[in-house]
Amino acid sequence: MWLVAVVTIWILLAGLPVSDVKLGCFIASGLACEYADLASTPEARLERLQSGRTLAQGLQRLDPAITPPILDKMVIREALRQRRRPYIYTEAQVRCLLAVALDMPSPRAPLRPLTLYTMLILGYCAGLRVGEFTRLALADFRPDDGTIEIRNTKFFKSRRLPLTASVVADLERYVAARQQAGASQEPAAALFWNEQGGRGYTVVTTQHLLTEGHTSRGAQTRCRARRSKGARLASRLRCWSHA
Repeated sequence: MWLVAVVTIWILLAGLPVSDVKLGCFIASGLACEYADLASTPEARLERLQSGRTLAQGLQRLDPAITPPILDKMVIREALRQRRRPYIYTEAQVRCLLAVALDMPSPRAPLRPLTLYTMLILGYCAGLRVGEFTRLALADFRPDDGTIEIRNTKFFKSRRLPLTASVVADLERYVAARQQAGASQEPAAALFWNEQGGRGYTVVTTQHLLTEGHTSRGAQTRCRARRSKGARLASRLRCWSHA
């Protein structure tokens, strides 16, 4: 989709004749449908069709004859049916998953279990998203007034969150362990430090590690109260931050 949009914009910026612009619009609309047909799941197909519709609606300003891709009601129904429902963690499961994070084997990165534990604490108690974890700097945590600064978050906004005394204590413990691990003490350095990379964690790595901790066999066995249909712990971190 991005390639289609870039090609269309390039046609416009190049000052080509109107016929070429219309041709680019036609190609963009057609490729959007083809791209949607290649999706492996109904939800992915719906998302691609919606992106194609957004692009085609923008191109209609240049040529009213451009027709946005049609949203198939069957695709919408199937996508909604397969969409995972929100999962509400019990207090016992929260405590158990925190314990699983601390017990995670990590011989090459000894700080990692405490890092994941602290991320989960912030996600559960302050509602932080994965991207917000990775953007936190050392100076963003202010233990004196018990707050943490969240910068450049969703819709490019920033906010300052108050933290409870227990969360401040957990963060202070992590900062002390981080210093002992030899992490950078520069105020702009990443709060959550990746020992192996010598820098902060990326969004992809953070999501992988946290999801792996949620869905590992050990977590499923230790944190599930009883075996029943739908009892498997949710892997979506959004459910954790909304718990």
